[in-house]
Amino acid sequence: ARPEDAFVNAVVSNETTTAHIFEHASNEGMLRIGTSEMPPSPEFRHVGQATPLSLADILAAKLKPGTVVDFFSIDVEGAELSVLKSNDWNRWKPAVILVECECFLVPVIALTHTHR
Repeated sequence: ARPEDAFVNAVVSNETTTAHIFEHASNEGMLRIGTSEMPPSPEFRHVGQATPLSLADILAAKLKPGTVVDFFSIDVEGAELSVLKSNDWNRWKPAVILVECECFLVPVIALTHTHR
């Protein structure tokens, strides 16, 4: 690990309502986040809740003033668009953003054009 890196264990979203956390019954590393206490499917069980933080707030808290962000890597199992929407694009403008997802290609492109 790089010494400047920070691990943040949080629900990151542009939503402000309480997030409910669900864990897969046979794969403890697989989590899903929702706004209801109802599991997304029978394979998941409710394990907790959290108040979401925005990406902008996390960056402001973890980075020194004047820090330039060159690269973002976002892999959040289906919540990528919500994480991207939670950034302050006027303040944090990485040159490169790597988003691991299969289903948000069109909205991410639309988001990019919106924030240029």
